[in-house]
Amino acid sequence: MSILSPGFVAFALAVILVSGLASRRARPWVLGGASLAFYALSDASHLWVLLALMGLVFGLARALDRASGRLRSALLVTGLAVVAGTLVAYKYLNAGGSGTVVPLGLSFYSLRLVGYLIDVHRRRVTAERHLGRFCTFVALFLEIGSGPIERASSLIPQLDDIPRFDYTRVTSGLIRITWGVFKKAAVANYLALPVAAVYGTPAAYGAPVLVLATVLFALQLYLDFSGYADIVVGAGQVLGLRLSENFARPYFAGSVAEFWNRWHISLSHWLRDYVFLPVAYASDRAIAATRLRPRVVDLVCYGVATMVTMLLAGLWHGAGWTFVIWGGLNGAFMALGRITAPWRKRLWRAAGIGPAATLRRLVGIGTTFALLCFAWVFFRSATPTDALAIIRGIVTWRSAPAGAGWLPGGVISLGIRPGEALVGATFLLVVLFVDVWCEVRETEPVALVRRQSVIVRWGCYYAVACAIFIFGLFGQGQFLYFQF
Repeated sequence: MSILSPGFVAFALAVILVSGLASRRARPWVLGGASLAFYALSDASHLWVLLALMGLVFGLARALDRASGRLRSALLVTGLAVVAGTLVAYKYLNAGGSGTVVPLGLSFYSLRLVGYLIDVHRRRVTAERHLGRFCTFVALFLEIGSGPIERASSLIPQLDDIPRFDYTRVTSGLIRITWGVFKKAAVANYLALPVAAVYGTPAAYGAPVLVLATVLFALQLYLDFSGYADIVVGAGQVLGLRLSENFARPYFAGSVAEFWNRWHISLSHWLRDYVFLPVAYASDRAIAATRLRPRVVDLVCYGVATMVTMLLAGLWHGAGWTFVIWGGLNGAFMALGRITAPWRKRLWRAAGIGPAATLRRLVGIGTTFALLCFAWVFFRSATPTDALAIIRGIVTWRSAPAGAGWLPGGVISLGIRPGEALVGATFLLVVLFVDVWCEVRETEPVALVRRQSVIVRWGCYYAVACAIFIFGLFGQGQFLYFQF
């Protein structure tokens, strides 16, 4: 069930109404039951996978609370092996084309379960004993499809204290939902058309179009996923939950490392806490007895931990080599950024340009975006061969095979009609203007619109709503991250 469908809207409204009328004690059961019902409606054939993993982890976590010594470690390893093994079996062992369908949200709720078991083992949280609260934490219907990846310590305590109706909170949530739908239906879905056309047959296009399609894919992916996040977090606000933020205008990052602190934040923080830091500490212990200089030790530990983390991030997205290369490239960019940081600082200092200079920031943003787009080529391509062909076409600045001109056949040869191209470009500029304004002013779209006069505010509401209903494309498939 798509979160843009009328069925989802009706379902969510019913849950919000029933939850609001329920007693404090009954609310976790309402949300937990509704989440399982939503899963049954969306992917009934794999409901048993969710229930089995949830039941296993629920019991193991309670046993972990009581156990000690080797038994405690054995329980943790057992839980991690079963959850990770299920994910591997569905996503990777069948990657050769057997046709097995991956259960809805498996990649996301697996990470929730793994993080929860580790936190209980580390005694950062106590094992949840209320089945309704635990079920809501694992399978909340708003997040089950594409996250965010909540932590038990963040979500579970809220379930006993969901606030009553608050006009400002609810209307802020509705504004954010509307903005998210606009980004998905009126911008990202238009960008998807030329991207699909070019990446479907890259040999038919010259270098300028390959560059354009790559940039448009970077924007499509961001607007698609951030639009989903806006809808989910906004719906959480209406429901009375503070769900994790997943984006902070990542393409304004001045380095790839900063980008990953702004992009898919819940995944980045999960990887930091459960992969990067353990690997970094292990690396540090392994070379502690060497005579290497502290600077070298720091670079080695950071480089090893970063590469392991980003390669796993690539594998988490998919079993293909394109995802592995994409993850490796991001890891290499971050490691090289750490290595070259002192030299780059000296160059800027020699040029008389300080850390706060606008030029320095713009150069960092532009360089980072170019590196990310290079990596996105592999992320979007079907095979490494296709990705290398696209990169070769760009580097050699290949001419359009069909003849003179950078776009023989006009815009329509990109799979998009001139009117659609105009609408998509106009709305893209609107979103980019809002993002630039919010970045410079250090604010958010909801706060920005709420500060305007009544006439301007309601004019914005009506304009965005009309754009969605008149120009929105709703037949372009699910959100991109549903496939991961």
